[in-house]
Amino acid sequence: MARMPHHRISAEFLFQKTRELAKEKKAKFGDVFDGQVFWGSIKKHFAEFDGTKLPCTYKPSVDLVELLGSNYPEYNDDGNLNLANHCIHQALVNLPTTEITIRKLIQIGLNVGQFEGLILGDLISLADYREVAAQMASVRDIGCFVTEGSLNDLDSKLDADALDDVLRELNGFE
Repeated sequence: MARMPHHRISAEFLFQKTRELAKEKKAKFGDVFDGQVFWGSIKKHFAEFDGTKLPCTYKPSVDLVELLGSNYPEYNDDGNLNLANHCIHQALVNLPTTEITIRKLIQIGLNVGQFEGLILGDLISLADYREVAAQMASVRDIGCFVTEGSLNDLDSKLDADALDDVLRELNGFE
């Protein structure tokens, strides 16, 4: 019997699935949904792809970096992590470097999704983040970070079975 060709899960699909799931879970469960635990369960599946680096087309402006540093510190005065600010820093400055891997792309999706979930779940006020809300909205798509050609190249190198494992992990959080 002929074997059916294996379907291909794209990096873009995983980015959006991760973003949407993080948004939904953070809005619904607040602090009970721990993004760090969630990330720990899926990041191991991307390790084998870390050698595949793509040129990153997104570059944060100097003004944005200065704004985040002065108005949105990752840690409060008492040394505790401010999750909303952390997600902003990760998605807009820390993770998108000159070269980017699928692991970093999916991690950006997670951070954007958590930030959206904090707003959707009324856990933070959008008014408090008006200076960066548009910037966060602009990175809701993987295409902000890499070209379509680079994505196609990445997708052709990704092992479908390994990505199926990631999808199973993601579906386990639903």
